[in-house]
Amino acid sequence: MTYGTPIPFEPIASPVSLAVAARTVWTMWQETVCGRVDWLVLLALFAGLQLGDIVTTNIGLGLPGHWEGNPLMAMAQTHLGALWWVPKAAAVFVVCFTAPFTRRRWFMILAVSYCTVTVSGNLLAL
Repeated sequence: MTYGTPIPFEPIASPVSLAVAARTVWTMWQETVCGRVDWLVLLALFAGLQLGDIVTTNIGLGLPGHWEGNPLMAMAQTHLGALWWVPKAAAVFVVCFTAPFTRRRWFMILAVSYCTVTVSGNLLAL
């Protein structure tokens, strides 16, 4: 059996390099989104429709005979109670932040279309 001597090491990332990386990513996001009406509209529609989904779901769950159709959100409602929307809001933030990096609008167009159908279904069920 051999014994090793501990060798001091430097961390892989320093706080300065993390700040530079965060600033670079934020700058890239701004260059992609700011000044581009198409991205601004898609992101605003997506976030607004998600908010509409949360509100209409809360109203619908208060009515007799209504339940959550999405198993992940049903699990969040079971375990988190009134704060069930927090994981959904976190996912919306991640999508709104990462989607512009793909530089493909079809992904957001598809997401907005799906959310429109979901919110419309919620409204029809009320």
